[in-house]
Amino acid sequence: MPRTVAQGFHDFLAKLEPLSSEHLLVTSHYDSVRRCLNQKLRASGLVETGSFGNGTGIRHFSDTDYFSRIPGAQLKADSGLALRQVKEALQGTFSATAGIAVRNPAVKIPFGKYAAETMEITPAKFLTVQAFGRRSFVVYQIPDGRGGWQLSSPEAHNYYVKSIDEQCRRRLKPLVRLIKAWNYRQRAGISSFYLELFITRYAHGVKTINYPVDFARVLALLQRKQLADLRDPMKISGLIAACPTPTKRQQALVKVKRAASQSKKAHAFAQANDAKKAFVEYKRLFKGAFPAF
Repeated sequence: MPRTVAQGFHDFLAKLEPLSSEHLLVTSHYDSVRRCLNQKLRASGLVETGSFGNGTGIRHFSDTDYFSRIPGAQLKADSGLALRQVKEALQGTFSATAGIAVRNPAVKIPFGKYAAETMEITPAKFLTVQAFGRRSFVVYQIPDGRGGWQLSSPEAHNYYVKSIDEQCRRRLKPLVRLIKAWNYRQRAGISSFYLELFITRYAHGVKTINYPVDFARVLALLQRKQLADLRDPMKISGLIAACPTPTKRQQALVKVKRAASQSKKAHAFAQANDAKKAFVEYKRLFKGAFPAF
């Protein structure tokens, strides 16, 4: 068992990394899902996105996400109806798989009991290639939850996170994992995409990251900003909401406030060389998942 807070975070981060077996169960269905959507909707392929695609997935909690590149002419103009098209196409092929359902902006296919064993397919219409400095990224239109379509570019956002992660000596993605783990364990309901971009923007210009310090600072900043909509730093997706509804945002804010206070208290104990009390607070923050002292 770890004897210092730094060791505790090191061991906890190792526990958060997804198991290869989780991911393999879903990816084993990759070809059959791709063929299904190609035959029924002329989809040209699947692009892995989300936490797994960006290297910030959480063991047992993060879904495996794909964009399905589908020609706009094959999809209903109403994105809600387009999602229903995709769901019905998948149900026809995977009739023995229970629980296939729309979870905007995607259709989920639960291939196992853990979230990582659930594949989420987002219908994505190719729109354009957008330049960003010396690089160019593919931009898609995906469902916006209101019957319309919004812009998205996983490639651009992955590049943004990766570039800041390298600037921070590859300590940004582990920090993102820590905040996401708190979010999942406490069922705070904050968008994973929102957290990823919020934390990356926080780390812009930072050369190194100290996990206990920056974990507390990110939670304090989330509270101070009141989970306000985040403007996409890549200038593609517009404003990004922390939660799907104002009510859920208010509920999340209660948990953010409590976590900001607890993390500050835990760090204060660590600074006072009282690791035992610090571990108690971290175990509360992560619902018992943090290592024992």
